[in-house]
Amino acid sequence: MKKHTILGWMIVWALGVLSGLSKTEAMELPQEETERWEREAREQREVMALSRGGSPVASLFLRSAIVRLGKCISLSEYESSTEESVDLSEHEGSTEKDPYPGVQRVIIPASVEVLWVSCFKGCKSFMHVVFEVGSQLQEVWSYAFCSSGVRSICVPAGVRRLGGGCFMDCLRFECVTFEPDSQLATVEAYAFTSASLSIITIPRSVEKLEEYCFSGCALNRVLFEEDARLTSVGNQVFANTHLQSIDLPRSVEDPSKLGISLFKNSGITEIRVGGAPANPLWGLYAGTDILRDLEIPRHVKKLPPSCCAECSSFTSLTFAPDSQLVTIGRAAFWATDLRDIVLPRSVEILEEYCFYNCCALALVTFERGSHLTSIGANAFSYSHLSAICIPASVLTLGVACFARCPSLECVTFEADAHLARIDPYAFCETNLSSIELPKSVISVSERCFARCPFLVSVIVETQPAKIGGCVFEGSPQARFVFLDDQQPSQN
Repeated sequence: MKKHTILGWMIVWALGVLSGLSKTEAMELPQEETERWEREAREQREVMALSRGGSPVASLFLRSAIVRLGKCISLSEYESSTEESVDLSEHEGSTEKDPYPGVQRVIIPASVEVLWVSCFKGCKSFMHVVFEVGSQLQEVWSYAFCSSGVRSICVPAGVRRLGGGCFMDCLRFECVTFEPDSQLATVEAYAFTSASLSIITIPRSVEKLEEYCFSGCALNRVLFEEDARLTSVGNQVFANTHLQSIDLPRSVEDPSKLGISLFKNSGITEIRVGGAPANPLWGLYAGTDILRDLEIPRHVKKLPPSCCAECSSFTSLTFAPDSQLVTIGRAAFWATDLRDIVLPRSVEILEEYCFYNCCALALVTFERGSHLTSIGANAFSYSHLSAICIPASVLTLGVACFARCPSLECVTFEADAHLARIDPYAFCETNLSSIELPKSVISVSERCFARCPFLVSVIVETQPAKIGGCVFEGSPQARFVFLDDQQPSQN
C-alpha cells in the first residue's frame, strides 16, 4: 500500500509540472483531486500500453465536463476505445515525440469553449477532429493542432478566431469546412502556413486575414461566401501557394488595409476584386509577374508603399500628361525590371527604397522645373545608373540613396541648387572619380563617400559647416577641394 501511495504522489507531481503547476502547488492538491489524478494517470498508462502492444487507440473521447482544453489536462481526461487503425506516429521529418501515438481521432465534447495553446501540437497520429453536436467552442488558440497529422476538421459555428499557427505544418491536412452561420471573424497570422490544404471557402463573417495565414499552403483555389465582410488582408497571406486566380470580395475596398506582396511567388495569373480586374495601385500585383507596364493616371497624388514591388516582369512606367503625382511611396518599385524612367515635375518626395534594387535601371530623368525636395534613404541603391542630374529643388539626399551603384560615374546638380544636407553613405561604393557639390551644402555626413576606390576629389566652393567623420573611409585617393582654399575640419 505504501508503495502505491508513493507512486501516486509521484504521478501527481509529474502531471502538475506538465500542466504548468509548480511542485509545491501539485503537492497541495486536495485528497479527492489526488485520487482523480491517480485514476486518470492509470487510465492513460492503459491506453499507452494498448498502443505499444500493437492495438493503437483509434479514438480519444474527452469527458463532457471540460470547458477549456490545456495541453496536458485535456489529454488525460478521456475514455478510450480500441478500433482497428494504422499507427501514423512515425511521421516523416518529425523531430518531436508524438504525445499520443496511435490516437487517430479526437471527439471534443459540446461543453468545450476554448482549445488552449498547443493542446494537440505534435500529435502525428491524429487524422480527424470531431466536435459534438451543439459545440460551444469559441476560440482555437495558437498552435492548437500545429505539426499534427490532422486531415480534416469542420469548425463549429461559434468559433470567432483561429489562433496563430493553429494548423501550421499540418502536412496531411486536406479539408477544412465551417458550419453554417459561422461567426469566424479573424484568421490569425500563420494559421495554415505550410499546411497541405488545397481548397478553402472562407465564411462571409471573416473580416480579417492576418499576415502569412495561408503562406506556403498547397492552395490552388480560394472561394468567398456571398456578402463577404472581409476588409483587412495582411502581408503575404497567399504567398508561395499554387493559386492561379482569385476573386476577392468587393468588401475589400480600402487599399490601406491590404498588406504587402499578398501573392508573392504564387504563380498567380489573374487577380480580381468583386469580379473586376484589380487596381494595380493597390499593391495586389506585388511579388508576381503579372504586371508588365503601367501608366499612372493624372489624378493620382501618391503611389502607395510596395505597390509594384518585386514585379519581376515590370519594365515600363509612364505618367499621364500634366500628372499631379506628389509622392512615390516606400519601396513602390523595389526590385522591378525597369530600365528607364522620366519623373514628372510634380513629384516632390521619393520615399525610402522606392527604386531600390532595380538592377536594370540605367537612366532616371527629371522633367524641367522639377519640384523634387527629398530623395529618401536607399531610393536608388543597387541600381545600374551611370549618371544622374539632381534637380535644383532638392534639399536632402537620404542615407545611402545612391549607395552600391557600381556603374555610377557622374553626378551633377542643376544651377542654383538648394541642396543643404547629404546623409551618411549617400554615394558609398560608387564608381565616381570626381564630384562638384553645390555651394548651398552645409552638411556632409559621415562615410557619404566611403569605399569609392576611384574617387579623387570632392569639389565645393566653400567648406560646409559640418563634415562628418570618416567621409572618405576606404577611398584612399579622395580629398576635398575647396575653391576658397580652406582646409576641411575632418576627412
